[in-house]
Amino acid sequence: MSKTRIASQISDPRHWSHAGALLGFLPRIPCVYYGGEFGLEAVKEQRPSDDDAVRPGMPKERWLFTQSHPEVEQAYRRVLGLRRRNPWLVDAMIETEQAATRIVIRARARHGEQSLALALNLTGERSRSPTVRLS
Repeated sequence: MSKTRIASQISDPRHWSHAGALLGFLPRIPCVYYGGEFGLEAVKEQRPSDDDAVRPGMPKERWLFTQSHPEVEQAYRRVLGLRRRNPWLVDAMIETEQAATRIVIRARARHGEQSLALALNLTGERSRSPTVRLS
């Protein structure tokens, strides 16, 4: 059963990268619904063929895909690469702190001393992609 795409549920496109960052950073095994890594938008409707919008055909060659948002794709690539380098994230312990302008999520390994922090900018101000810092 497919649902409305995440990019269509987040009103500010500057925050679409946050969804990818959270997906790759939080515990458990991430699953990327095809096209989410490009920031595809679509709303599932309650009618016959209601999944058509959320299940578009994808081009066979990456360079033929013209609807992407490079900043979203970059965020997915960065955080999923981080996850490959830090497999302990699959069952990490999480702590969060929230301020008016950002959320900081700290992940700590259950066994060992590894830890990471992810900072998400919540303001409308332009900033770099989500930031991950080693602790």
